[in-house]
Amino acid sequence: MQHPTTSPKKARDRFIVNHLISVSLSMLLILYLSLVIIQQTETINTTPLIISSAVLLAIAISICYSLTFSLSITQKVNEINERLSLLAEGRIPGKIKITNSDKHISGVALNNLIDQIKTASDVAERIGRGELDIMYDQQQDNNILLRSLKSMHEKLSSSAMESNRRNWITTGLANFGDIVRTGNSNLNELCQRVLSNLIKYIKASQGQLFIIKNENGEEYLELTATYAWDKIKYDDKKIQKGDGLAGQAWIEASTIYLKEVPGDYMKITSGLGQALPGHLLIVPLRLSEEVFGLVEIASFNKMEAHEIEFVEKLGEMLASTFSSLQVSERTKGLLEQSQQHAEELRAQEEEMRQSMEELTAIQEEMARKDMEMSGQLMAINNSMASIEFSMDGYVITANERFLRFTGYALDEIRGKHHRFFIDEEYASSVDYADFWKKLKNGLAQSGEFKRRVKNHKTVWISASYTVVTDKYGAPCKVIKFALDITAQKLKALDFEGQINAVNRTMAVIEFDTQGNVLSANDAFLNTMDYASNQVVGAHHRIFMDAKEVENDEYKKFWSDLKKGVAKTGEFKRFARNGNPVWINASYTPIKDTEGVVYKVVKFAQDITKEKLKAVEFEGQASAIDRTMAAIEFDLNGKILNANENFLQITGYLKDQVVGNHHSIFVHPLEKESGEYREFWYNLRAGIPQVGEFRRFGKSGKTIWISASYTPIKDASGKVSKVIKFAQDITRDKIRSVDFEGQIHAVNNTMAAIEFNLQGEIVHANSNFLTTMGYSLSEITGKHHRMFVEPALADSQEYRMFWNDLRNGKARTGEFKRYGKNQKEVWINASYTPIKDLEGNVYKIMKFAQDVTEEKLDAVNFAGQINAIRKSNAVIEFDMEGKILFANDIFLEAMGYKNADEVLNKHHSIFVPDFEVQSREYKKFWERLESGEFFSGEFKRKKANGESIWIYGSYNPILSLEGRPYKVVKYAQIVRKSEQEISHESLVTS
Repeated sequence: MQHPTTSPKKARDRFIVNHLISVSLSMLLILYLSLVIIQQTETINTTPLIISSAVLLAIAISICYSLTFSLSITQKVNEINERLSLLAEGRIPGKIKITNSDKHISGVALNNLIDQIKTASDVAERIGRGELDIMYDQQQDNNILLRSLKSMHEKLSSSAMESNRRNWITTGLANFGDIVRTGNSNLNELCQRVLSNLIKYIKASQGQLFIIKNENGEEYLELTATYAWDKIKYDDKKIQKGDGLAGQAWIEASTIYLKEVPGDYMKITSGLGQALPGHLLIVPLRLSEEVFGLVEIASFNKMEAHEIEFVEKLGEMLASTFSSLQVSERTKGLLEQSQQHAEELRAQEEEMRQSMEELTAIQEEMARKDMEMSGQLMAINNSMASIEFSMDGYVITANERFLRFTGYALDEIRGKHHRFFIDEEYASSVDYADFWKKLKNGLAQSGEFKRRVKNHKTVWISASYTVVTDKYGAPCKVIKFALDITAQKLKALDFEGQINAVNRTMAVIEFDTQGNVLSANDAFLNTMDYASNQVVGAHHRIFMDAKEVENDEYKKFWSDLKKGVAKTGEFKRFARNGNPVWINASYTPIKDTEGVVYKVVKFAQDITKEKLKAVEFEGQASAIDRTMAAIEFDLNGKILNANENFLQITGYLKDQVVGNHHSIFVHPLEKESGEYREFWYNLRAGIPQVGEFRRFGKSGKTIWISASYTPIKDASGKVSKVIKFAQDITRDKIRSVDFEGQIHAVNNTMAAIEFNLQGEIVHANSNFLTTMGYSLSEITGKHHRMFVEPALADSQEYRMFWNDLRNGKARTGEFKRYGKNQKEVWINASYTPIKDLEGNVYKIMKFAQDVTEEKLDAVNFAGQINAIRKSNAVIEFDMEGKILFANDIFLEAMGYKNADEVLNKHHSIFVPDFEVQSREYKKFWERLESGEFFSGEFKRKKANGESIWIYGSYNPILSLEGRPYKVVKYAQIVRKSEQEISHESLVTS
């Protein structure tokens, strides 16, 4: 058990108190003894002793009082010390309780200190929680700690505000960076998108964007994009340097910000009128010291410094983009010029021939490395129709898929011109001539095309025409890859995977033995983007990376050349714009007659495109992987890999299929069949398998795919694996079955007959033949007029009937036709023109139902109804009692001159007023609405107000759904005598 310890201060105070008590008691004891002695010795002079005793008593009383006072002071000091100790430890104690009797400065000061520290602690805690909107008590301005926290709080608020502005700028630049990266193919569209988003981002009102153009050596600003701007101010869309504020900003290459806009400068127009903007910002699009354009923004609101800074940084980004586009345009022009020098390079000396042989060896090595990628291209070729043409458009060869698709044999089309597959009108058009002109210029063509195959059948293909160049970069043939999109009516996947042949040109440059350039031909200068005076006299290192120049390997490179050691291989060099250029080159030391090297000649070929060829192949493979389901197998059918599209179609995860056999996707019976074994035997033999296949997913769900299984060969020509590209056609397959079911159902329930455009019968189903009493052989090839009466067949109406059908206008209705032996047949039929893929009508389908019996019944009923209407008063109402029809007999009986007086009025006009308001009258119409029939004698009111008695029947007429939709009333006038009427009135009373 632990005992509480006593603090040193309390022990000291206890010791002092005990000591004082002991002294006081001792003095009191001495006083007592003195008094006793006085009583015992009365003879002794006691005056001095009494005085001494009084003194001792006074001292004892003083000591007691001091003791009490010191205890009170000590207690308060201890309380103060304890609270100061807690403050020293970083804790906030409670305040000292102070009464009026013991109020002292130190206690009050300590309580004030505790209050100030607690207040500062609360403020610090709120700042720590991120609360920056804190209100301070002005009475505590003398609190040093609180003032320090307030200063820190203000700096944090300022820092947070500045951070938000930085984040706003960074986020905006990132967003606009995405816009620039994804939309720089069309400059005008890019500028419009950037300007629209910029005005919205900085919450301005108007804006316009200019780009610097150069025409005949004269530069000007051209208006490229506007946002909510009045274009009348810049009708010609051009601003010369120095014209207006925009031209001045161009000259100074600096930002102009106006807080007061001249009254005639612009107006912002809205539905409420026009207003002058309060602020105008003009920012040049500047990169380094070069201006590429400028943006002009008007706003009602003040533009903050960080917003102006953002627009300036965006201007730098746009300037960089425009600069890159200009460089690309110049590079494209230089590449076109390089092709013109191809012929000159063929006349090089024996040294060049030797270098080309060495370069050829290197290229053959590259070809072997690219064979794997070529296998994937072969897979694409096996899954698509392809055909090759000469540059004049004549067929060279075509693959089996193309021949099956068009229905031709290769001998039937080899040597034929491409126009053999198109209609004559397009073949003679300017567009077709331009199509081949572009191909001859090396421009690939792709898209959807209408073509004509065997038997003049029109088809649609999604195709790409790719120009292939020879080793000198000259176009030598055109390869077309195509997908048949006729049957499925779907856009084929865009296989932009064909490799454009690379234009190869030789570049020549000469150096002295120190590496200084002596001369360079145009091909080299174009390749490296230099002018002759920029390289002649300069050292070879200008084409090198700065770090590479300093290493020992580069020094040895030139040391070996001086010794006569030639250098060949692939080298990475840098053009004037800093872009890397890969070349196949030979550095050949040239010796004089004494065998001393006096210069070095370098023959080079730009292989930058070839170097990137592998990346392009990977990109094509990646594009196919993103759009089609793909899976790889070894030659035994074991799964090596599968892409995400394939896994989504089948419902498997990747680790659930890799390592398993292809047979997990087929039916167990198919797995054991001879056809399945032959399927894999053919693949191992290098024979592709293409078609529609039924497969099974993870849950056993049936999947239909259109797929090509392509054997991939290695460098030695042996099949190493199988790649399958597939499309999920399950939905199309189900839709096809559904259509077939619907057509079958129609054929089972309706009479159907098919005509050509001349009206001649092509086919008829059994229902039609039964209805008309013919056999198929009796009507095939006969004209439709055999079913109509001669007068109609020779009429203009009948000719117009067939003209409308040939023009694509369907005809429906009831028709009277004649079957075998002139049997009269009434049919409810639809004649439907059927169109081909070009929208041209090529046949007529008629679907019909025999309504002869219904027609005869309708005629019979119509005759009966007509007879009734001629002898009875007849009136019709809708279900709300509104009059729809009344015959003359009814109108005459009720005293009306014509039907217009009663049509669309309520039945209540014939009913006495007291009855109209009765419950029985409402119930009368409710029962009619429910379909209940009424008949009897009714008292009605004529047009002149007189009463009339009729005998009538109210007959609800039902729709096809069995619901009443109108009421027909048949009535006869009852002539009653006054006695009968009076008698009935009496009985009623």
